[in-house]
Amino acid sequence: AVSLAMVPEAVSFSFVAGVNPLVGLWTTVVLGFFAALFGGRAGIQSSASGACSVVVAALCASHGSGYLAGCAALAGLLQITSG
Repeated sequence: AVSLAMVPEAVSFSFVAGVNPLVGLWTTVVLGFFAALFGGRAGIQSSASGACSVVVAALCASHGSGYLAGCAALAGLLQITSG
């Protein structure tokens, strides 16, 4: 049920970021896969956020959507290393 609630959120944030809505949907699928693979706790949020979409919108506007996957991977690595 929670994964179905992420679909409109992913589509709307992809519009904010200025990318194709399919990019937002596939990003949500990958995010859900990794959240399920590595498990989670009650305090972990594994969904998109409005603040991230605003930052990504500036990145996509200036450099194109090709940098979007690298930006997401780098953000994940920073979160893992910071604990």
